[in-house]
Order: sequence, then structure tokens, then C-alpha cells
Amino acid sequence: MDKKVIEKVARFCVFSGFDHGLSQVISQKAIIRLRRREALSMQNRSEWIKEFKHQAQVADRLGRKKWSDRSESSVDLTSWKAFFNSVDPVEVEAVLLSQILGFSDLEISDALGVSEGTVRYRTGHGLRKLGGFLSY
Repeated sequence: MDKKVIEKVARFCVFSGFDHGLSQVISQKAIIRLRRREALSMQNRSEWIKEFKHQAQVADRLGRKKWSDRSESSVDLTSWKAFFNSVDPVEVEAVLLSQILGFSDLEISDALGVSEGTVRYRTGHGLRKLGGFLSY
């Protein structure tokens, strides 16, 4: 199995605010579903995005817990949490997929069914808002 897929799934779960238990379930389901579709290769990265989006929707239906106590984490997510909880979800999604997970604008636009320009707009707009949370 490609280590890159596992890394991206883990980052997605952390930055989506899933609690620890839900992160484990989501990660396992995402990898299994991608494996079944034979979509674990680097050529299928837009399929990864579709699967992340699907798993986030499932978590929302389950009433996922956001930002549980992550005392085991050495990363301070205070600014990200504020950004995540107060900005339009499509902008958070664009920043997460583009800047944190490293997907290209083309991969994101293919997976989400929007134009590359829309992806760039959402990412830029989201980054400006995130910058406001990082400024002191």
C-alpha cells in the first residue's frame, strides 16, 4: 500500500477535527474503499479527494465530535481550529486539500466538479482569512 495515501488520510482526519476514535474508523474505511476501487496509486489522487469528502459527509451524519482533547498531540492547532469553525466550509476544504494535503488545483477541481479558477479563489480567500487568525 502506498505510504502517501496513509499519510494524506491521517492529515485529513487531524485537520478535519475528527476525534481519535472516529479518525481511526474513517482512515480504515477510506483505505478499504480506495483499495476496492483500485485507486491507491498516485494516478488516482482525485479519487482520494472524493473519498475524503465522502468520509467527512459520513462523519457529519454520525454527529462527529470536533476538536476533542488532543493532549497527545505536539501540534498547536488553535489558529486552525478558529479558522475551521468560523469560515465557509468550502474555503476550509480548499485550503486543506491544496495547502495541507498538497493536491493540485486540477486534481481538486476534477474531484469537486468545479473549475480550477474556483479552487484558486477559494484557496486564496481561505488563506487570507487563515492569515488573520495567525496574526497577532
